[in-house]
This record gives sequence, structure tokens and C-alpha cells, in this order.
Amino acid sequence: MSGATWTATQLVHIGQRQGLNLSVPRYNPRPAGVYRPGCTADTVLQFLDGFPKNWFTHGEIVKRTGCSSKAVTWACIYLRSLHLVESTSDDARNPRYLRYRIAPQRAPA
Repeated sequence: MSGATWTATQLVHIGQRQGLNLSVPRYNPRPAGVYRPGCTADTVLQFLDGFPKNWFTHGEIVKRTGCSSKAVTWACIYLRSLHLVESTSDDARNPRYLRYRIAPQRAPA
């Protein structure tokens, strides 16, 4: 029996002695990939919705929303996957950098 197998077996036995049912998955009240009011994606979407015709760089979104850089990165990826935000390359700096705006179907007429 390897050390990892022995450790896992011991943890299962400890859980059973304490009355824990380890075969039932635990409830996660905030699963990944769920859009919730007040989350960073909601903040970014509300900001972009206020300026429907303007394009913003990642840095501008971070500065104007007050959210962290990584949170804005994931929010933009998530909103693009939902087709709520569109992006284009920022050729003035480098084509790898993106600029974002609200998707045209979401923009007010």
C-alpha cells in the first residue's frame, strides 16, 4: 500500500467515525460560472452598458470599475462567452490586446 493510498484510507475512516457521509457531494452555494447580481461580471456589464458605442481597454475597465485586474479578465472572458460583450484587437498597441464594448444586440437603440 502506497503512502497516498494509506493516507486517503485513514481520512475516509476518520470521516466515517465522525458521522460524515463522504459519498454525498457537498453543496456549493456559489458554483463557478454562475452569473449573480453584484458580481464582477455584473459590474463590468453595467459599466459597458453605460457607454454602448465606446470601446474600452482592459486597463480602462479596471480603473473605472474599481475591480481587480484578474477579476475583470475573467469577467470579460465570461461575458464574451455569453455574447453579452464583444471584443476587437487593439492594433494601436498590439493585436494581442483587446478592446471591449457591450454587444450590439444589447445596446440601446
